[in-house]
Amino acid sequence: MGRAAGRGRIGLLIGLGLLGLLAGAAGGREPQAVYALGYRFVYSVAFSPDGRWLAVGGPWGGNTVLLDLTGGTGMRLLPGHTDYVRAVAFHPRSPLLATGADDRRVLIWDLTAWRPAHVLEDHRGGVNGLAFSPEGTLLASASDDGTIKVWHVPTGELVATLVGHRSWVYAVAFLPNGRELVSGSADEALFLWDLARGEWRRLGHHAGAVHALAVSADGAFLASGAADGTVRGWDLRRGAQVYTLLGHAGPVYAVALSPCGRLLASGGADGTVRLWDRHSGRALAVLGPFFEAIRALAFSPDGNTLALGGCARHWADYCGEGLVQLWSVGEGLWAGKPRLTPRAGRGRRSGRRSRRSSSGPPGPAPAVENRAHSPDRTRDRGSPR
Repeated sequence: MGRAAGRGRIGLLIGLGLLGLLAGAAGGREPQAVYALGYRFVYSVAFSPDGRWLAVGGPWGGNTVLLDLTGGTGMRLLPGHTDYVRAVAFHPRSPLLATGADDRRVLIWDLTAWRPAHVLEDHRGGVNGLAFSPEGTLLASASDDGTIKVWHVPTGELVATLVGHRSWVYAVAFLPNGRELVSGSADEALFLWDLARGEWRRLGHHAGAVHALAVSADGAFLASGAADGTVRGWDLRRGAQVYTLLGHAGPVYAVALSPCGRLLASGGADGTVRLWDRHSGRALAVLGPFFEAIRALAFSPDGNTLALGGCARHWADYCGEGLVQLWSVGEGLWAGKPRLTPRAGRGRRSGRRSRRSSSGPPGPAPAVENRAHSPDRTRDRGSPR
């Protein structure tokens, strides 16, 4: 069912223009690649377990975009939703991709057949967040209806509906044991759910809506980002907050932990991405500002690449174009600070709650421009599909 998008002039021009913009913002370094999706913004990004695909959710007529980072097939579109795609998540072991949208549905895509294996319909509001359990048996979906629903992946059956939050639920994440998950909501609270016992407890709170969560691979640490402009670290074994990180000049919309657990990345409304030492909370680097806002972050499975999703401002009061950048953070070359080399790409959204009134109808399918430069800038690879 995948199909290539048309080549739009807007996407092409924005992509070419960003080469100069990002190079200047990155201290003169030239991006190695630009994926120009065009039209507004990107809401979510996720790497496939093998690192080949980058899934991107956005306002493109209900389409989910899959970018082939190896340069093989270029791009595929998964046309299945009827409204903005807010969340994407890859299955940890099988060729499956889950997508959630404002049409209140969750689709589980079979990426060998390029069609939905299951259509999950029980939410009464848009779907904001998705998370597979570590073994891949369960899928959790967070929604504007204030609930988290847990689905059995092989059958598509609803296993449980978790009720406790008093407002929209933005983010959800499983712990490595597969029996517990955490959630963050516009009610400012963080909940820890025990699925085996059917119990939940309040882990803590922010002074603003909780937009993003990330759990470490060992299950001992949780990072949360919120509208109060802070990133907070939590010891999940003790159920206690360990630090509050300050630096963003506005709401924090995205957080991500590197696979080895040493790097913590955060992005927000100030258009920057900040890198922290997860253990000490020490600030390591600031990327940008490149965007009007950063809305999505994801580390690659090998920990060497960080995908940034954001929105480029092209009019005085409107979020015009989505961007995804790929940065080489050199996790395997750690020497107290990450080595930063820009790669680049595109996309995400501008305002969490304003989306219902100001975002408008879904936009057209994106046009993609992919340009990659060799270190000596003498050859290009990649072509739009």
